[in-house]
Amino acid sequence: MIKRISGIAAAVIAAVILSAAVIAVSATPPVQIPFEDVPGSEWYYSDVAGAYYKGFVNGRTETLFAPEENVTRAEIATILSRVDGAGIDPNATVSYPDVKPGEWYVPYLAWATAKGILKGYPDGTAKPNAPVTRAEMAVMLARYASMRELALPAAPLTDAFSDAGSFESWYSDEAETLRFAGIFGGDAARRFNPDSNATRAEVAALAIRFNASADKAESTVLVASSYKNLRPAVIRVSEDTRDGAYVSGAIQTATGKSVLDVDDSFPKQKIEIVLSDADRPESEGIVDGLGETEYRIRVTEKDGYITVAIGYRRFFVLEEVTARLIDEYYSDGELRLPKDLDITVKVGFPYEGREDEVITESDISQLRDPFVLIENGVYYVYGTGWRMYKNTSGDLAGPWEGPYNVVTVPEDYSKDKWAPEVYRYGGAYYMFTTFKSKTTGKHGCAVFRADSPEGPFEIWSDGTVTPAEWDSIDGTLYIDPKGDPWMVFVHEHVSTDDRVGRMDAARLDPELKGFVSEPVELFTAHDPVWSNGTITDGPFMYTCEDGSLLMIWSNYDVFGYCVAMAKSESGDVTGPWVQIEDRLYSYGMFGTWEGGHGMIFRALDGNTYLSYHSPNEKMGDRGSVPCFMRIREENGLLVPDFKNS
Repeated sequence: MIKRISGIAAAVIAAVILSAAVIAVSATPPVQIPFEDVPGSEWYYSDVAGAYYKGFVNGRTETLFAPEENVTRAEIATILSRVDGAGIDPNATVSYPDVKPGEWYVPYLAWATAKGILKGYPDGTAKPNAPVTRAEMAVMLARYASMRELALPAAPLTDAFSDAGSFESWYSDEAETLRFAGIFGGDAARRFNPDSNATRAEVAALAIRFNASADKAESTVLVASSYKNLRPAVIRVSEDTRDGAYVSGAIQTATGKSVLDVDDSFPKQKIEIVLSDADRPESEGIVDGLGETEYRIRVTEKDGYITVAIGYRRFFVLEEVTARLIDEYYSDGELRLPKDLDITVKVGFPYEGREDEVITESDISQLRDPFVLIENGVYYVYGTGWRMYKNTSGDLAGPWEGPYNVVTVPEDYSKDKWAPEVYRYGGAYYMFTTFKSKTTGKHGCAVFRADSPEGPFEIWSDGTVTPAEWDSIDGTLYIDPKGDPWMVFVHEHVSTDDRVGRMDAARLDPELKGFVSEPVELFTAHDPVWSNGTITDGPFMYTCEDGSLLMIWSNYDVFGYCVAMAKSESGDVTGPWVQIEDRLYSYGMFGTWEGGHGMIFRALDGNTYLSYHSPNEKMGDRGSVPCFMRIREENGLLVPDFKNS
């Protein structure tokens, strides 16, 4: 069985909390800062306060900080020397023709020049009083990081700069390195603005963020090979670094220290992750013969590498590897492996080999987002593409007849016919579905109506009902205890500010034509500790016999696409919602297929089933097939029903 240390989301969140904690300590000074022009309501207040009390910055006068004024090259040299804690020689001199002896900043320029942080212009001048641009600031910070041999974090918390296409080569790498480390951000439009002058408020914020990242970088205990110091990455995984972040987070959780990637000259132990072709000749062929859930750990005595090979590029295997490395070989701040170690291990799963006991695979060749309705002894399943299949045999495996086209395409339709869900409500049949609107240019959720489960379903709502400025998908119907209808839907990650999906809910009018309340945010894709993605897909509401209100929904865990559970603490659709650590369906349960976008129905045989498509991504010759897993209630949650014969 797989040992669980933590999920990638917990690792990322922990890193964010760590950085935030450092800043928060600085942002809560023991007394008020003396600067009249730095009000507490401004975004930079905490950064200026933290930088001031750490001794990184001073005011222009005793009471004025001048947050919007430019920063000079001499001031940058001074601030970096303070961040470094350098011993400054007050008698140091420099040979720049435009620097007069005796100026206050000469010792700081001398230090920055000697360390390679500040370099003169082609004409030999230093221009100490010239303003510093954001591009120049990035280069100077990167040079300082290189000087200290700091491997800065490389898990981007923000999207790429929108103006990156116009970057010049002399600062582009440095700007990206500092963005990845969470030190440099863009403006509201994600622009880096390289030619804009850096303000004193911005530099105070950069000093605080850089100091926090430097503290983390110096606590590094394990490192991997490749890349250069200026652009490190968490343990390198060929072709996909997603789970490298998981590995680093797990080790940081267990040891309190970071796992970063630096070049081969860095004097610490090196870990090499190999999925297919190895970068080093010493590791060629190490993956040969490994099964898809096997891994191999080998210590190369020649150069001290710990080489981990993963079979079939199954990234989740890194969880087992990390657990083994920490549990068996990590102690006293070091990873200590026998020089002759060479082991091959197969990962186990809690329900391995038991999928046939609870899972029925339909004979539908391919259909995504399957939603099941039972009427008059007939199974109907609706799926993306606005297709419908029906089954009169009573056997969920089939035969399934179809596909049938059951939807009349509305005039506002532009593209995409996603995730139809059909409910009997008030004597008619209502389809909640998603399409891209010509009017809004966005994906939105709409309601269609028909007199029969076989359609034709025609647009019932006034176009899409979700907010016109959002990309929204996967609306589902929930009737609360008062009898009021709600739509629970996805505020898609492509249109959120941080590119992380949200789950929202809004109350519908009794005729299901539109919202009568503003949407309420329920949770985000990053809320679960196991989250390995930014997706919020396929919500479906379920009320247990004990009254517990559950929502099943889909995201990615370390194994791939999965079906998760959340529980409302209040029993109300607006929550608060608690994410359940155990998934309802995941590759990590059976070791067979990943899959998701589920719903729940009571079948003709009296059992309760989870309907989902599996796999989510085509694997070999197999596309997305509707599958049905028998489930049952247990302690106010849902679990696979192995006990029911």
